[in-house]
Amino acid sequence: MPKREKWFKVLLTQQEFEKLQAYAESQGWNMSQAFREWIKELPCS
Repeated sequence: MPKREKWFKVLLTQQEFEKLQAYAESQGWNMSQAFREWIKELPCS
């Protein structure tokens, strides 16, 4: 069975987006990687 990517539709404020973008740059990630890392950290409750 092929591995399927999960797609997320995320609504961020401009401020949140800029914060994530700055964090991604500081980690040397592109935005795609930054979203993956961010989603991993979300609480799954």
